[in-house]
Amino acid sequence: MIHKVKLWAVLNLIGVACGVAGGLLLAYALTLKPSNFRLVKTGEKELAICLDNRTVVAGFGGPLVVSDDPCPDMQGTGPTAEITANRPRLAHLGLWLIICGFVLQLPSALAAIFTKP
Repeated sequence: MIHKVKLWAVLNLIGVACGVAGGLLLAYALTLKPSNFRLVKTGEKELAICLDNRTVVAGFGGPLVVSDDPCPDMQGTGPTAEITANRPRLAHLGLWLIICGFVLQLPSALAAIFTKP
């Protein structure tokens, strides 16, 4: 029983290390910058997508309209985020490390849940 507890503890530590390393790799590999797209809520049931202050698409739960009209008043919206992978291989490696970290921590979590005291 003690060996099993130590195994779970080691797997947890390796899983945490993989998760932290994966997160750092993702932070290093991905760049976040504002785009020139905006999502604008124009009415109670209407949404518009604007590009460079021009309405590209409008509609939600109703007719879909494509136009080049000026963008409606922006009610508390900001630019949509654009995520770029400057180093795609590092981004993939970071994601896989995060997944491996989760999988390594899963057995001890399941054992803790289903073990009777």
